Amino acid sequence: MEDNNQDKKPGGVLLHLTLLIVGFVMTVLGVALCVTMVLLPVGLPLGIVGLGILIWGLTPGWRK
Repeated sequence: MEDNNQDKKPGGVLLHLTLLIVGFVMTVLGVALCVTMVLLPVGLPLGIVGLGILIWGLTPGWRK
């Protein structure tokens, strides 16, 4: 059975678009911080969390 609730779709699209943008920015910022050895401990977790948010934004709504 497929759940076609039309009321939740605009909010879901906006949520995923926001997650995509935030995840992309965090990933790029994490990679940029990892270039310098001094900021590597900050950039590595930031990039990994950003990648997770980016992937979360790419996945469809599997949560029920």
